[in-house]
Formats: sequence, C-alpha cells, structure tokens
Amino acid sequence: MHTGDELMTGSSKSDPNTSTYDGDINAESPAIFTKLFTFGEADDIVVTIPEAPTIESYGTYTWPCATVLSQYLWGNRDSIVGRHVLEIGAGTALPSILATRLGASTVTITDSPGCAGSLDRCRHSLSVNGSAAVARVQPLTWGLLIPPLCGAPDILLASDCFYDSEMFDEVAMVMYQFIERNPECKLWCCYEQRVAWWTSLLHYILRKWDLYATSIPLEEFNGHKWLKDGGNAIFMLIIASHRQCKSMISHNNLQDTNNRLTTS
Repeated sequence: MHTGDELMTGSSKSDPNTSTYDGDINAESPAIFTKLFTFGEADDIVVTIPEAPTIESYGTYTWPCATVLSQYLWGNRDSIVGRHVLEIGAGTALPSILATRLGASTVTITDSPGCAGSLDRCRHSLSVNGSAAVARVQPLTWGLLIPPLCGAPDILLASDCFYDSEMFDEVAMVMYQFIERNPECKLWCCYEQRVAWWTSLLHYILRKWDLYATSIPLEEFNGHKWLKDGGNAIFMLIIASHRQCKSMISHNNLQDTNNRLTTS
C-alpha cells in the first residue's frame, strides 16, 4: 500500500507524507497541489484530493485522521456497499470520496457553511474523482438541529472533528441526533489527541449524550502505516449509544467500552 503519494504544482516531491508548497500560504491564491491516496496492495483505488492550504482554514488540508479513517473504511469496505454514508466536518472529504468508490448507495458530505469555500471544495473534489453522481454536499452547523435533507445515514463518519475542546459538546450533539434518527447507525470517528486531558473530557462529553467509545488498535487495519513517528496519538473510535452497546455486548460478548478509550 502506498500512502500519500503527492503530485505538487511547481515543486518537487520529497517524502511521501511531506508537502512542499510553491508560494506563500498567506497569499490570496495559495499554491495548489494534488495528493493521490492509494488503497489496496495492488493499487486498487486511487483517490485524488486537490489542496490549497491556508492558515485561515483547517479544511483545506487532509489531516492524518482523514487518512486513518479512510484506511478503516477500506478494511471494512464490505460494510459500505449499498449504504447511506454521511460525513460531518468533511474538509477535503477524503473518507467520503473513498466511500463513493467502495459502493455506497448515497454519500452525503457536510461541512460548516461558515467555513469559506468548504462546500465548493467538496464539490470540486467529487468532480475530480468522478463521484458526483452518488454524492451530495449539504451545509451542517454543529450545535443546531440537523436539517431534514441530511437524512438518516447508515454510517456516520467523523474525521478530526474533536479538534477544539470548546466544540466537543456541539460535535457530540450532532452524533446523538443522527443515532436518534437511525438507531442502527454506525458511527466511525478518528480522533487526534492534541492535549493529554482531552481524552478524559471527550469521554465525559460522550457520556453526557449517552454515547460510548470503543478504541480500535490502528494495527488491526493498517491505519498506523499512514502516520509519522513522533506525532500526536491517533485513535480510531467506534461510537455508539448505550442502547447499541447493550446490543453489541449481548451478541458479540464485547466489553463495556468505558475503559477502552485510553491515552496509551
């Protein structure tokens, strides 16, 4: 599996996971380059992501959580076929676009209407990958009621949405609402621990919304291959309601998830 193969405008490629920009990222028109993300040992699927990172917007860069979450989708691709997949806080929408290539019946890509150009960037990424026919882009503001057009997804994706501790509650509220709409909804979340105490806070906030998280070791699905040494801890989380947890424990002999979200 190749990870993060990049084709950059006006610059040479170096380390596969290192970006070199041709221009000033403070400029009105920052350098644009393309990243190629390949999934599968035989280069089965290649997703093209155009990027134009700026310091004003987090959503113009494909963060490590997006690649790890996408690898989890690849490892569980049979679960995607024929499903309605929805991503919150999509940014460059790598996981969503991969879902369109893995046989999802419908993919809904959401991001904040307040982030300049975020929805247009998602549409552009869909167009570049030929995925527009099975996907739609919708605005979604965290902390508010979910609009009806978002529907009731079978699988909810969240990549690095817990990036600001002041917004943890708003993100959890969105997750809770989607699970209330579809009690069978699977919630796959990739989280980067940027501050040591964030994990305890995240656990507390999820419990507030009657949600519980199970941490999946990255090695189980080769998620660790996308990461550099020395970075923050990345967790692949399966988040479920208390009702879903009881069902899973009953049928699959799972442990209570409270103790599985750790900082180790």
